[in-house]
Amino acid sequence: MTVAVPDKRQFVTFMSWSEIFRLNFGTITDQIVENANFCFFVWVNSLWQTVFINRIVFQFWARWTYCFEAYILGNRWFYT
Repeated sequence: MTVAVPDKRQFVTFMSWSEIFRLNFGTITDQIVENANFCFFVWVNSLWQTVFINRIVFQFWARWTYCFEAYILGNRWFYT
């Protein structure tokens, strides 16, 4: 006869201590304001990174294509 032993994995929580603390002691408005501030910070940060990275990539791409097109158009023998 075997005794059913409860699996310990069902007692493992997937929440961090900050989430537990916020659920126990934080109000709904605090969570909304904190979430809004975090989302705004992530949006601004991603916007700045997107503009910065796109400027770098576009500069390299534009310079390379400009040099390539100038080389092609400047050498008419390529088309003959």
